[in-house]
Amino acid sequence: PEVELIASLAGTSFSGNNYYDITLPAPWGGTNVRGGNSSIIYFRNNYNNNGVYGNITYTIPEGYENATFTMKITTGSTSDGAGNLAVGTPQTASVNHYFTAGSTFAWVVTASSGEKITITTTDAQYSPDIALIEVYSGDATTLNLRAAETGDDTYRLIEGITDINYIVKNLLAAGTFTYGVKAIYTNGTESEWSNIETVTLSDQPDPEYILGDVDGNGEVDVTDVNILINIILNKDQAENYGPRAYVTDDDEIDVTDVNMVINIILHKI
Repeated sequence: PEVELIASLAGTSFSGNNYYDITLPAPWGGTNVRGGNSSIIYFRNNYNNNGVYGNITYTIPEGYENATFTMKITTGSTSDGAGNLAVGTPQTASVNHYFTAGSTFAWVVTASSGEKITITTTDAQYSPDIALIEVYSGDATTLNLRAAETGDDTYRLIEGITDINYIVKNLLAAGTFTYGVKAIYTNGTESEWSNIETVTLSDQPDPEYILGDVDGNGEVDVTDVNILINIILNKDQAENYGPRAYVTDDDEIDVTDVNMVINIILHKI
């Protein structure tokens, strides 16, 4: 189904110098919800041990039956933006995610008209500060599938990647770029960050260069695969093809380069 943003709730709608109790506009709702103070929303959880647990809810509008929705949350940038939030519906078990300050996470759930998507927390008294809540019809985590990013000197966190490859385009000649990767598992937990890789580009880029085009004929096809296999089997020399033979740019020619070219041919990257 087409992915569409159907509702959002921004902390900037409740700005002020102090925290204050707020009533969220329908179809939003919840208990013990507060806003203001740096333009955030949060809810009090078992405040003063009174047994009343806070939450924020979104009620599914008319016209949906066992449909897929994405609840996407971005937390505040201060230290109060760190903590645990969990999202669930009557049809989808609640899944917890730990947020670092200023980070974003998305849950994919199933619900029907009239049912609620509910945000709760396992933290003792207060939920993390929330800067923005977005609800999409459909699976919005696929929006960045095979996406491409323009490389520059600004740090950014890229989320929602569901393919095994991610392309960074328009990198500056002689620029140095640093990358790290982590995995988000189906239960919402995250891996540690990978080792950090730093890449410095040549100061003389070839504008005619096509990734995977080992023989330089302007096309990526089975001939390029055969050349790489012959190089690996010592039936050909990498020197005959220059830097084009090093498809993965790791100073080695091996089965990883072959797989990369095959994936290019199959339009997987």
